[in-house]
Amino acid sequence: MLQGLFYAFVLLFLVLLALGLVVLVPLVHLTRWLWRSVPRWPSRWWHWAKALTVDPHPVGPFNDSRDVWPMPADE
Repeated sequence: MLQGLFYAFVLLFLVLLALGLVVLVPLVHLTRWLWRSVPRWPSRWWHWAKALTVDPHPVGPFNDSRDVWPMPADE
């Protein structure tokens, strides 16, 4: 009786081990594939952050020649 119970536990352990490997191996492959396929965003982030610190090129003084308020006519 105890010998049969021992073999049942060993069989259960082996089945659970096999099922764990069936789940773990594709998960590892998927993780490695995603790691290789996703671009390295910190390098892009560095350029983006550096661009925030650089002043834009000046385009000259602001000159709005449109009349916002009508000027009174000269008399």
